[in-house]
Amino acid sequence: MNAPLLDVRDAEIVFTARRGGVTRHIQAVSGASISVARGQTVGLVGESGSGKSTLGAAAIGLQALDGGEVLFDGTPMPAEGSPAWRTLRRRVQVIFQDPFSALNPRQTIGQSLAEPLRLHSMGPRRSWPDRIAELLELVGLNPEMARQYPGTLSGGQRQRVCIARALAVEPDLIVCDEITSALDVSTQAQIVALIADIQKRMGVALLFISHDLGLVRAIADRTAVMYLGRIMEAGPAGEVFETPRHPYTRALLGAAPIPDPVLEARRERIPLRGEIPDPADPPSGCRFRTRCPHAREECAKRTPLPEPAGGAIVACHFWREITGTEDRS
Repeated sequence: MNAPLLDVRDAEIVFTARRGGVTRHIQAVSGASISVARGQTVGLVGESGSGKSTLGAAAIGLQALDGGEVLFDGTPMPAEGSPAWRTLRRRVQVIFQDPFSALNPRQTIGQSLAEPLRLHSMGPRRSWPDRIAELLELVGLNPEMARQYPGTLSGGQRQRVCIARALAVEPDLIVCDEITSALDVSTQAQIVALIADIQKRMGVALLFISHDLGLVRAIADRTAVMYLGRIMEAGPAGEVFETPRHPYTRALLGAAPIPDPVLEARRERIPLRGEIPDPADPPSGCRFRTRCPHAREECAKRTPLPEPAGGAIVACHFWREITGTEDRS
């Protein structure tokens, strides 16, 4: 099997904060592993505060690790500022959550799209106008918009510009960090459809971070479910969504609305009690146990390690009993 394009192994990220003379160590990510193959879309889902964006930033070198490692194309993440780092910045791009703050209001759209071309010496300067027009057409915008400033564009149009900017340097991987959360529902669907179409046409790999299960289900080949800094379940998207095994995954899917009233009435609902615990003082053992309806004494004593479950992996001591699965293969 070919090595994955992106391979995050046992990532540990701890933030230190001081308040009122007290130092707190916040475990944002703890032992999380995730990989993305070439041309693949991997969805990373979980509640706000689960560590998704922090793990995504670490995956592309924008957040230092306190433990574990990140390999890109089989090579350890280079030191920031090194020649290898500059090369990597062309191969890896990110689209941020807020399109209203992601673009310089003093630059025209054309100038914003020309910036990555200049930084990475993408062809002669005289070719840039044609390349900019091509990028705008690729994301469904009129090339004439190159003369406009961000303030004249809607949120959806700005996010399309951000997508065009990420594509300008022909990357191998794009991290999409909650790219639809600042947009209305109809615009969200358009952006996700655009991303999916571009991914298929260009073969770029995507790490798609979102709290919206419906969007991830629509776009992802594989899905990882994150809770309080740990990966609870991961596997092929169809398997994770159709046969969820971890109680947290099952609770998330049970809380997501289904447009079909018949299916909505029939489906199992698992209550998700309380809030995510303080990451500065996470629960012992399984981090989900304080909210899990199936928690037992063993869950407080021992941290569950990811184990094979069909084509997926699950970090739960009792997933077989919970799902009625006897097969231990």
